[in-house]
Amino acid sequence: MFPPAPSPDVQRATGTYPIRFEDLSQDGRVHLEPIVASIDAAIWRPMLGKSAVSHALHADGVRPVFTRLALEVGPARLTLGEVLTAEGVYEIAHEPDGQGGAKRMFLNMWTTIGVEPSKHRAERASVGRLFAEHQLTRPHAPPGERRVVKLPGNEPLPRAEYVSPRHESLLDLAADREWLEPQLHEDAMPIRFGLSHTDINQHVNSLVYPRLFGDAALRRFDSLGAPTRTLACRLCIAFRKPFFAGDASRIALRAYREPASGELGAVGTFASVEGGEAARPHVYVDLRFSRG
Repeated sequence: MFPPAPSPDVQRATGTYPIRFEDLSQDGRVHLEPIVASIDAAIWRPMLGKSAVSHALHADGVRPVFTRLALEVGPARLTLGEVLTAEGVYEIAHEPDGQGGAKRMFLNMWTTIGVEPSKHRAERASVGRLFAEHQLTRPHAPPGERRVVKLPGNEPLPRAEYVSPRHESLLDLAADREWLEPQLHEDAMPIRFGLSHTDINQHVNSLVYPRLFGDAALRRFDSLGAPTRTLACRLCIAFRKPFFAGDASRIALRAYREPASGELGAVGTFASVEGGEAARPHVYVDLRFSRG
């Protein structure tokens, strides 16, 4: 779920950002969104925003698009007015094509988020951590020209190698879990995406899916007689294909329990309604919850 982070100090930085009212649950733990915001504070602003390679990619029409996110919420209980500190590192990597070139190129990011000691807090507290996989692509180019297999100019192929896990692996049962039901169950509420779900990349924003999936998981827990006073605290999500404004989707999910902790979770998919029952999912999700 969390691949090991690289070590070069030249690609490591620290940034701070404030807690907003909507970032906190009623018990003071953070929601998923402020964990994702750490990459702006610790990677985009202090490092990639000043990187010559990043500027060259942008000028060439190349954009890093989320293809996988893994994150978890830490135990810290926060109050409004506290400031988060994020430590970040990034790496440009390639998937080898077996002939000395690249099949795909990735911009991967890792962050750890905490809150520093203060007069209200004796020691640093863990807020969460994140891994973000981005595939480099030209989203506005013709279909045959979107994949990026080299860096612009005379930049050499990055030395780091990376192969993204199978999307379907998120639906597998981990060794420390047990299913609460025998198969995937289709949620009763189909989704129709609107412009309010989209971002400037012209498709549904990556953080819309965890929110919708979390709602579906709570409905499923309730139907199975399981508690719903829970907080979404550990997410892994893989994006195979985007949805757009006007598209319709259905969620299929399967609930599980971790016997050692009693915590609940669900795995599942977002698939196109127009594609019929055989449509291959666009998005794959594993979302675990912690009791309140």
